[in-house]
Amino acid sequence: SIDAFAGDAEGDLDSPSIKVKLSAPSASKLTTNDVLTVSDNARGMTREQLSKSLKAGFSGNDPMDKMGLFGMGFNISTARLGARTEVLTCTKESDHYLRVTIDFQELERIGHFNVPLEIIPKKADERYKHGTTITVTKLRVEHLKPLFGIKRISDKLGKIYGRILRQKNIRISYQGRNCTTFQHCVWNEDRVG
Repeated sequence: SIDAFAGDAEGDLDSPSIKVKLSAPSASKLTTNDVLTVSDNARGMTREQLSKSLKAGFSGNDPMDKMGLFGMGFNISTARLGARTEVLTCTKESDHYLRVTIDFQELERIGHFNVPLEIIPKKADERYKHGTTITVTKLRVEHLKPLFGIKRISDKLGKIYGRILRQKNIRISYQGRNCTTFQHCVWNEDRVG
């Protein structure tokens, strides 16, 4: 999501935001049936971008300005969080959503890793909607329990991504709590060693 906004060179996306949410109210109530969602209101992906983003090792990122690879890292990290991942995306110009569902257990059972692309028409009130939502289900509870330190995780996100969040005016909400961007100590450009 951050990379999607980082690619917005013109800065013409209104109120860039990323929302991270776990459906369980606490670590003690978290079950495999809960849901983890990460959604953004960035530009969304075209069919080609979505296809490439799910391939292992693909990156359309400039290594100097962006966070990193999507494909392999995305597939491995979501598989660690849950056995089923859905990516739903659309661009402002499209009249439909694109959805890919990766059910790792089902793919292992059938013995191939080809997943179908679904095309879902936008409703009339969604005409100009854009962005991407990633939904992880069949959760691996033990991997997700540490994520309920909401203040700690929120502060950590603000510290890790603070510079780019400030530069692009991106707001991250974690479990409903807005992440405060951390101002790292940097040398003044005029200072000489």
